[in-house]
Amino acid sequence: MTNPSPEIPAGRTFARLKEGDEYVRRFTVTADDVEGFRKLSGDVNPLHLDPAFARELGYKDRVVYGALAMAYISRVIGVDFPGPGTVWLSQSIRFEAPVYIGDTLAVKVKVLRKAEPLRAMTLAVEVVKESDGGRKAAAGQAEVSLAAAPREGAVAAAGEAVLSLPALRQAAPGDAVAVVTGGGRGIGAAIAEALGRRGLAVVVNYLSNAAAAEETVRRIAQGGVKAVSCRADVAAPEGARALFEAALSAFGRVDVLVNNAGPAVERREALETRVSDLRKNFDAYVCAAFELSRLAAPGMRERSYGRIINVLSSAVLGTSPAGWTAYVTAKHALLGLSRCLAQELGPWGITCNTVSPSLVPTGQWSSLTENQLRAMALRNPTRRLTAARDVAETVAFLASPEAQHVNGADIPVTGGEAM
Repeated sequence: MTNPSPEIPAGRTFARLKEGDEYVRRFTVTADDVEGFRKLSGDVNPLHLDPAFARELGYKDRVVYGALAMAYISRVIGVDFPGPGTVWLSQSIRFEAPVYIGDTLAVKVKVLRKAEPLRAMTLAVEVVKESDGGRKAAAGQAEVSLAAAPREGAVAAAGEAVLSLPALRQAAPGDAVAVVTGGGRGIGAAIAEALGRRGLAVVVNYLSNAAAAEETVRRIAQGGVKAVSCRADVAAPEGARALFEAALSAFGRVDVLVNNAGPAVERREALETRVSDLRKNFDAYVCAAFELSRLAAPGMRERSYGRIINVLSSAVLGTSPAGWTAYVTAKHALLGLSRCLAQELGPWGITCNTVSPSLVPTGQWSSLTENQLRAMALRNPTRRLTAARDVAETVAFLASPEAQHVNGADIPVTGGEAM
């Protein structure tokens, strides 16, 4: 194995490494490398040792052990980047092309995310065949931890770090701000008011009913909390951007994002559902939540605090009701998006959760008769329908500092109708 040895920057510590930092080291695979691994592992697969056997399988020569690529990655992580003291916690790897003796490989490592309290990082790792036009041989992600200098009581201190969160994630920032889409009436208004009662400034988004939105703002302001209304069609990217910019203009930040807005539900059987119905619901529920989350996340990340709460429906729990194809499909997609955001934003102190209420008798469901609503209430173990306040109080909890370790959860607000 030949190793052109780039100079290792002095003082590369966890504190000095930042997200986006990259490092490359090159290796040329030799027959001695392959033989050394054979002796170490006892792997005598002829694919790696017999050129004729490998050619019979369609390869141009014997194939280098995939684990050798892992060894090169280990060399970089442990010696170069991040360097001495690094503990390799886990590694995902995907092998994409065979490697042969004589190939020059570039091992590329990039810092994707840092977890300050654990002194841990997520690294993107690639092994590229520079001798084969830059073809990717392997790629994956590594989780590593950088040990601090050993000292008395280090083990106990490390355990304490794992069990506690940094102070800046234990409380919402002062003057925290919430944006609630569809906040002028119904569930959205109840959520906006519940957040206002907890001291958050609120941006009440609406589409068409300015009077209802202003009434919600008035009720929030009665509690001594700042609130503004903003008309924006968040189903369109430009509308989502306009709402976000209005929030920044009014309060300078967004700490809590509640994606609640949606169109009236239209009943249509699955085979009668049109592509336009799907697009309408996807734009309103999925694309709006994605665009607003994308805009809000950088500021949340800077403050190491953020809450994203997406309002779903009990229709995503158990058997889907007939006739709501576009609505249910979009809500399921929003659940998937929420879980992805929870996974990727969690290391930055941002949580993403969902609430799934059973039917709340609001204007969105104006097509239902009184008898239908009564029948639904009788089927519920609590013998009543879900109220907007039930949803609002659940959302308010998820938006609070006390919910700091609730992430990626879907909370049914159904009275037991769906379990």
